[in-house]
Amino acid sequence: MNKTTPKYLVVKNKIKEAIRCGEMADKIPGERVLAKVYGVSYMTMRKSVENLVAENVLYKIPTRGTYVVQPKTLKAMLRNISNFFESKVA
Repeated sequence: MNKTTPKYLVVKNKIKEAIRCGEMADKIPGERVLAKVYGVSYMTMRKSVENLVAENVLYKIPTRGTYVVQPKTLKAMLRNISNFFESKVA
C-alpha cells in the first residue's frame, strides 16, 4: 500500500488478513476496540467494517455484534437467495 491508499482500505485489508490467518474466526471485537487496536478513528474503522459486510466477509446481527462469514454460512445464504429467485420465476 502506498500513501495515497485510503486508511479504511488499509485497515480493511489488515482485517481480511487476520481472518485468513485465523486471528479472527467468529465474532470480532467491536468497532471502537478495533479502532484502538489498528490506531485509526472510529469512523475509519466503521467504513472498513461496512465494506467487509458489503463484500460478504463479515455480517452483522443488531445488538449482538459482527461476525466472520463462514464458508458454509455463505453457501447457505447463496442457496437461500437462489431458491428465493427460483420460486419467484416459477
